Amino acid sequence: MPKTEDNTRYFYSYKSLFRINFKIYDVGGKALPRALPLDALFLAVILYLPLLPLGWLIKPSHPWLTTWLLSGGAAWLFSQADPQGKFLPVFILDLVSYILRPKITDLAGRPVRRTRHQRLDWGVAEVMDD
Repeated sequence: MPKTEDNTRYFYSYKSLFRINFKIYDVGGKALPRALPLDALFLAVILYLPLLPLGWLIKPSHPWLTTWLLSGGAAWLFSQADPQGKFLPVFILDLVSYILRPKITDLAGRPVRRTRHQRLDWGVAEVMDD
């Protein structure tokens, strides 16, 4: 990174320029060793219930703590990925919606119903001289 003055910031991609990163820096007046991104925190909460059976399998004596560690690690991994400049869950949602939507649409985005195709009769009457 090049040397900068105190008030100068360099942006190397559009994502870092236009994306606002909400982070938690302290809890109850005590500073955290590292800031927690709010989107990764929400993702960890969302992933907690689906990963709970895995927590029971890994450590049956403390499944709740194990599941929090698993969901936090998975949220951190998902927040580090950057496909096409999007947050990974948003990218996956866009990909699934692309796969499930109808492929033939009009200009307004509404699906176009396919009409039944009729076979054309390419037979031509033959003209004969008598």
